[in-house]
Amino acid sequence: MAQLLPFPLGYADASGTYTGAVGNVYGPDVDGKVYRLVSATAAITAPARKAVVTAFSAGVPTYAVDVTSTAANGAICGVVPTEYGSTTIAIGAVFLVQIAGPASVLAQSSSIVDTQSVGLTTSTDAGVVCAISSSATPSQALRAVFAFPTNTTGVSSGSPITCILEGLW
Repeated sequence: MAQLLPFPLGYADASGTYTGAVGNVYGPDVDGKVYRLVSATAAITAPARKAVVTAFSAGVPTYAVDVTSTAANGAICGVVPTEYGSTTIAIGAVFLVQIAGPASVLAQSSSIVDTQSVGLTTSTDAGVVCAISSSATPSQALRAVFAFPTNTTGVSSGSPITCILEGLW
C-alpha cells in the first residue's frame, strides 16, 4: 500500500514538525512517482528539477541535502519536483525529492539521451547532472541515481531532460 505524502509537493516545512520523518519514503503516486523526505543543509535557490546530494554518517545517508558543483559526485539522492518552482527552499527546511518514476532533471550539455540507462552524477554546475564518466569511482556509481533517459537529443547546460528515475530505494 502506498504511503501518502505528508504535505503537498511544492511545500517546504521549516517548523521542525517533520524532522523525525526525514528519510521516509512515500508513494508511488498514480503516476508511478516515489518521493523521500529530506532536509536542506543550505538554502536551495530555484530548486525545481535540481539534483540534490546527501551527506553520509558512517557510510549511511543522512538525507541532509544540498546541491553541489563538485563534478562526478554520485551521492545524488533525488531530484526536486517541478512543483517547487523558483521559490527558495530555506536552510533547515524539510521537503520532498523524487527518487523513482518519470522525472524532469536539469542536465549538462548533450550528455544524456535515450540510447542507454545511465548512472547520474553531478556536473560542475550546481544541481545539474551528467552521465557517469570513466573517471567515476565504483562507490560513486553505486550511489548514483540510475535513469533511463527519454529525451532524444542532448540539451544545453542547465536545460531539463526527461527520464525515468530508478534505484534510490
